[in-house]
Amino acid sequence: MSEAELIEVFLNYVALLDSQLLGYISVLSGFIVVSYFAASKLTTLLAGIVVTLYSFTCGLFLTRIVFLRRDFVELHMFMVEQRSANVIDIPWFGTNPPWASEMLNYLMIGVTVGGYLGSVLFFFIQRGRACREA
Repeated sequence: MSEAELIEVFLNYVALLDSQLLGYISVLSGFIVVSYFAASKLTTLLAGIVVTLYSFTCGLFLTRIVFLRRDFVELHMFMVEQRSANVIDIPWFGTNPPWASEMLNYLMIGVTVGGYLGSVLFFFIQRGRACREA
């Protein structure tokens, strides 16, 4: 694989990861807005359906992000090894420590799981608020 192909694959992974994260943030934002305006108006059955669909969607996004990040880290490590062995000459690549890419995996997982848990908690807080006011 040539340097140009490696860079293209690398940048495609970055773009795909960004699009998955932005899709997740869009779903998360939509759920928070729905929670604020409609959580108190839903029946228990509908609330269960909404939370289940939201959980399934977040699970899909999280799974995609984890798998893509894992592949991305492997590609990054391969490129660092190739640069260290002087097989490829990419002067700007490999200046970050190798553990930084792995750390981003845990950070991204923490952000997505934390956002999911926080949004579901907000949904039930909004639902409980309506019960207390009634």
